[in-house]
This record gives sequence, structure tokens and C-alpha cells, in this order.
Amino acid sequence: MLQRAVALMFVLVACARSLPPAAQHPLVAPQPSAAEPARLPEKTAPFERDTLQATAHSSATFMVPKAWSIVREADLVRIVAPEGDEPIVIADLAESAETALAAAWKLRGREPEWKVANSVDIPARDGWHGIRVTTYDTPPNAKQTLQAIALGADSRSIVLIINTSTALTETRISQLSLISGSLHPAGYRRESFAGRSANALDAARLAKLDELVAQAQRELEIPGIAVAIVQGGKLVQLRGYGVRELGKPAPVDPDTLFMVASTTKALTTLLLAELVDDGKLRWDMPVIEAFPSFRIGDDATTHAMQIKHLVCACTGLPRQDWEWLIEFEKTTPQALMNALASLQPTTQLGATFQYSNQLAAAAGYIAASMLYKGRELGSAYDSAMRERIFTPLDMRSSTFDFARALRGNHATPHGWDPDGKLAPLSVQMDRSAIPVRPAGGLWSSARDMIRYVQLELEGGVVPGTSRRLVSETNLRARTLQQAAIGEHATYGMGLSTLTKYDTPIVGHDGSMFGFKSAMFWLPEHNVGAVVLANSDYGFLVVDAFQRGLLEQLFDAKPEAAEDLHVAAQNLKAELSSERAKLTLPADPAVVSGLAARYTEPKLGALAFRQQQGVATLDVGEWQSPIGTRKNDDDSVSVVTIGPGVNFSFVVGQSGESKRTLIARDAQHEYTFVEAP
Repeated sequence: MLQRAVALMFVLVACARSLPPAAQHPLVAPQPSAAEPARLPEKTAPFERDTLQATAHSSATFMVPKAWSIVREADLVRIVAPEGDEPIVIADLAESAETALAAAWKLRGREPEWKVANSVDIPARDGWHGIRVTTYDTPPNAKQTLQAIALGADSRSIVLIINTSTALTETRISQLSLISGSLHPAGYRRESFAGRSANALDAARLAKLDELVAQAQRELEIPGIAVAIVQGGKLVQLRGYGVRELGKPAPVDPDTLFMVASTTKALTTLLLAELVDDGKLRWDMPVIEAFPSFRIGDDATTHAMQIKHLVCACTGLPRQDWEWLIEFEKTTPQALMNALASLQPTTQLGATFQYSNQLAAAAGYIAASMLYKGRELGSAYDSAMRERIFTPLDMRSSTFDFARALRGNHATPHGWDPDGKLAPLSVQMDRSAIPVRPAGGLWSSARDMIRYVQLELEGGVVPGTSRRLVSETNLRARTLQQAAIGEHATYGMGLSTLTKYDTPIVGHDGSMFGFKSAMFWLPEHNVGAVVLANSDYGFLVVDAFQRGLLEQLFDAKPEAAEDLHVAAQNLKAELSSERAKLTLPADPAVVSGLAARYTEPKLGALAFRQQQGVATLDVGEWQSPIGTRKNDDDSVSVVTIGPGVNFSFVVGQSGESKRTLIARDAQHEYTFVEAP
């Protein structure tokens, strides 16, 4: 649910092997041949469709999104967003990788405003001879994304500078990802598995995947992982690795429950598909027809919203995750539905990809209300999922009941503290998913989740039977493109599809505190997999495992192990860099200047107190020790430092002399004001 990478680091869109938290289908517009990029004037009008362009000296090509324009200079291309910003420039230079970055900044016309936070090398991939990613230490008050990627191409270097507001990063992530992810050296030909038959996953090939999982556990210190693989209708791998909790002997097995987070969305849209089959819903049904009290934004937005829009990530409605991560203890499904009225779109309906957990949750509750009219929404949803999904699919362990999950065979979440020490996390933070559980609150096992994957591969027929659970038409409707993400990525309805290798890979990943998950399948090859991990950095296992499975199926280039090793090294270097910026214990002068209690209308109250001599932030639902950080603009942030708990508040003061703390996501600012 806490979507990673796509909104944080564009290079991962360009170079990573994992499914994005959204789907992927062919681009809306046809693409010109890479060998014949369009030749346009120095200054262009906005393009009428996604259009292939060349860098200044044709050393590389890239896609310019529909409605965007470019300005050409001698060695530089400036890419202009519809809002008028220039979020990306691409320099094409006869320079070595060591000198190209500085030269690119000079061409851009000004040096970076902030110092380098870290600079890492990642494996040469996709035709590039070398890739270096530099991230800059932008202070929170700057509200800015600043990153540079230097790519080696024969005797030249291509430098991509991304400098944009965090708001534009969030609203235009799909288009920014298209530009960066489609940047390829001249003559590049991507790896393709089109027309190839998948290898049988025999013992030797499965052993290679075991080695990859063991490497991930070793290099990332992940306590427990569960994996399931199905091929040709047969379960070929179902096993656990490691332990449920660090320091305790109980092993992870195929029935160990993990929070599967946003992979829940696919099961929620499966429920919707069943109700479309039943005639109770239509994908294009106005939401207010199904749920008359539904309100979102203004009247026009409310009336335009259809059932499919709740789960398409294409509405232009922004993420507002702080509002369910911070203030969740007394939140109910009905309260969540009521709160939708305050959401306002930031782009036109269908204009771009923007992920919304609240809308996906609303979809599940509205579907359940069609089955159990007048019943409390949460109870109705739980019953609907149990009766319409879990029981028919024999997913015996799957549950939304935290108490039930924690009583039995379950994994404990883990995270690293600021010093890089792995520690168990309290599941209290994960309880924030309860009010939005159709979007990500499911506890499930590898054994149960692979049953769902098998249903997808069987076209809606319950595995091992001849009984149809859902029509193939409405099952597949969930994978049709609703929003594009990147060069070969689209989001459907709770599912994503990756077409980079010319064979679709469908699925979804998930992220909650201390839990990471993914499920994906290759419909053309009747192969699917589930990966569950009980660590914040389990997403790197997911990335590597998907690539590793492709290597075994198609004898693809052996890249997964190296990608995993380098990613683990870079992650630890980044954590070390961040640790150097923190003051621990928290600066006494900063702590003494904090008010005892603050309030914010949407996020509720928080308090600071000393617990056993340690400065602690208490938001009611959860607590964490704090550190402090002096930012490069001389502002100061209070930072939560509990393992896996990473929230930051800028210390400020209001015009009325009341002390304040400011929290931000990409598009929202929340000001906590000193309370009596």
C-alpha cells in the first residue's frame, strides 16, 4: 500500500525488473520506429500523442508524453510539462561519466541548489555501459525532487536531470516515468521472450531460485520469506525460508500468515467482477447509482465517477495516506466514505496515474453494501470476501481479523533502525490498514495466495475443479489499461501488466510496515508466483525473484543476483548516509523547544514526552523515539526513528506565536499547532 520506487526514484522505473504498483499495457499511442525518431523544430507545440524523440546528437532516444513539449539546444533537450515546468532536461555530451554530470548542470544554466545526498552505481543494463544515480539532499521546505542519472553510451554520456516540485512528481509520475524509462541508447534492442516456450521448472532450476532467496536473506537480513510457484496447473514450489520472528526458532512455512498489503486490491476487484457477473454492478455504473450517499470533490466529480474509477488509479485524485496512517484508531469504514467528500482532483479524470488507497477501499465497501444492504460496511465487506472469495477458493487461512491472525501461525514484521540494526516491529502500525482494508488489510499465506493466482491462470475457474467462480470476460476486464505508467506499464483495476519482454506479466505488489509482498503471473505461459517477506526491505527480494524466475523460464540474461547484490549494497550505503545527518539522541535544545501537545484538524493530536529518558513522539495510535535533523536550509526536522517508522515533521512557529510542526506528503501540507 505504501507504494515504493515509482514515486521515489525514476531510475528504478528505467532499470528495475519489478512490477510497478500499477499495471502495464501497450502505450495508448503507436510508437514510431526507434531507428527513425521524429525531427522537430527547436521549440515544439505540445505533442498530440506520445512521440519518440532523439537527444541532441542522436546518441539516445526517448518518449515525450502527449500534451508535453520540448525545447532543443545545442547539447540539451528541455522537456516541458503541460503546467509549464521543465521537470527534465537531457544532455548529450562527448564527456566521460566522471565529468558529464558537472557539464550537464552547466548546460542547464544553473548549478544544483542542494548538496549531494548520495551517488551510487547500478549494474549496466538495457544497452548502457554504466549507470550512476545522484540524489540531492533537498530539505523538506523546498518541496522539491532533485536527481541526476548519468548513462554511458559508447564514447558519449547521456545525463538526465530531474528537477521538479514534489507535487508535479506525484501528479505526473506516469509521464515522468515514461520519459526516463524510455531513454535508450541508439540501436538499443530490448530483451524479448516473444514466441518462446517457457522451460519446465525442474529441480535444478528451482534450486537456482532457492539460491537467490538465500542470497536475499543473507545480504538483506530478511528473517522470513514464503514462496509459491505454479506451472501448467501444478504447484511446483511451496515453501518457507527462515523464521517468523528474529531470535525465535519458529520457522516460516507455506501456511504462515503475512500482511499482503496492496495485493489485497486484486481480490477486492475480483469481488467487483463477480457482482458485475451477477448484474448488481456495471464497470461503467455511476458510483452514486450503487451508493447514493457517495460524495467526492465537487458535484461534477461526484457524478462523473464510475465503479471502475474507484480502482483504476486514473481519477486525478491524489494520495492522502497521512490521513489513514496517523489517525486510524477511531476511524470506521463509514467515516472513510464520508471523508471522500473533501478530496479534490489535481488533474482531469483519466489524465494521469495517481494511486489512491481510499478510493480502492471505497470500492470494496460499496460492493459489499450491494450484497448486505443496511449492514455495517466493514462487517459486510469481511463477509463478502469470506463467502464469495476465500471459501470458494479454499483460502482457509486468509482473514482481515487481526486478532485471529496474531493468535496463529503468523510472521512478525521487521525493520532496520537508524544504525542499520534489524528489529521486530509492533503490528500496531499495520493496524492502520483496518479502516481501508479492501485496499490492503489482508493477512494471507503463500498457500492461499497461489490459489488465487491459479484462478487467474485458469480464466476464472476454481483450481482443481470445473466450477466457474467468475466469467473470463469480467476477470480479464480488470487487466485492461485504465492508466499508463512508463514505457511498458499500465494499471487496470487493481492489477498491473508489464509488457517489457513482449509477454504479459500481470500482478500487483504490496507494502505495509515490515511486510512486503508480490504476486505475478504470465498468462501466455501458465506460470505464476507469490513472494511474501517480513521485512521492510523485502521489496528487493520481490524485484530479484521476478527477474530470477524469468531467467529460469527463458534462459534470460543472468542479472538477478547481481542486481540484488548491488541494490543491497546501495541501500546500506544510503542508510548510512541518512544516519550521518541525524542527531541521536535528539538535540536537547530542539526537544526543549517543542510543545507538549499539538493538534491538526485532519490528523488529530500528537504529544512529546520523555519515556525512560528518551524523547518520544506519541500519536495515540503508535509511539516512536525521535531524533532531530538540521536541514540544509537551516530548518530543523523531528524524525521518528523506531525501526520501520519513518515520519518527519519540520519545526516551525505560527504567526500567532504558537509553536507548530509541519508534515507533508507530495501534494499536501498538514500544520500541527500547539494545543493547551
